[in-house]
Amino acid sequence: MRRPCCPTMEDLRGWCRPWMTPPGLRGAWIGVGLSLALGMAVWAGRWGMAALHSYPARWVLEGWEQVEQPLSTAPVASTPATEERWRAAVAGLARAQSLEPDNADTFSLLGRLHHHHALRHSPWSPQAKGDWRQAILAYQRALQLRPTWGALWILLAQARLQSGEAPAQVMADWGRALRFAPRSRDVQLPAIRIGFALWSLLDGPQRALMDNLLEQTFAQEGEIILQQAAKYQLLKQLQPLLAKYPQWHKRYQQLSPSR
Repeated sequence: MRRPCCPTMEDLRGWCRPWMTPPGLRGAWIGVGLSLALGMAVWAGRWGMAALHSYPARWVLEGWEQVEQPLSTAPVASTPATEERWRAAVAGLARAQSLEPDNADTFSLLGRLHHHHALRHSPWSPQAKGDWRQAILAYQRALQLRPTWGALWILLAQARLQSGEAPAQVMADWGRALRFAPRSRDVQLPAIRIGFALWSLLDGPQRALMDNLLEQTFAQEGEIILQQAAKYQLLKQLQPLLAKYPQWHKRYQQLSPSR
């Protein structure tokens, strides 16, 4: 009897039989798949709840960061309503951390909340000192989880400077920020402010790094740089840049104390 030109079902079963999963093993793989799917669902649910608990902190910070200067030393007026929102935001982050204990973003938010809260009290008051301590601890924990986060290194440097920590530690964090995010505006402008604030303490490599930073940013950020230099009586340090960027010469003259 002549065989058909196409394979029969029996032929297909015979060919596939060596690769077919035994019933017991097939059941085990199904169990593994279900466990993975359940684990992903639980993780997604925890992540979503943590994000929901973090929202009040983001909302408070969005309002505060629009009106506050990063290196301001004057207390910002606070009201009972803002204090209540701040406490609710901190409590929300505590719940988020219980769900995701190793989330660097949550620790960053907590650090920023305490950082800005400290600016709302007298710099050396017990409340401000407590906030600085909590901000620094939160930033450090976030950086343990994400050590190349340049923008957070510069926030840590600011908190150390504002809380009166040793300049050497401030500049160590400053250098790490510029190493990990040298082109980020969120790092460059605070780094310039810190560099001017500690200008007399900069060593040779730090001064070279500061000069390079000013060279990179002066064309676009001349107004901010000139104001900060005037604040710390360092306008003369910018004279070499004026020859290259003469568009800022008039503003330099306006801010010069000789006027």
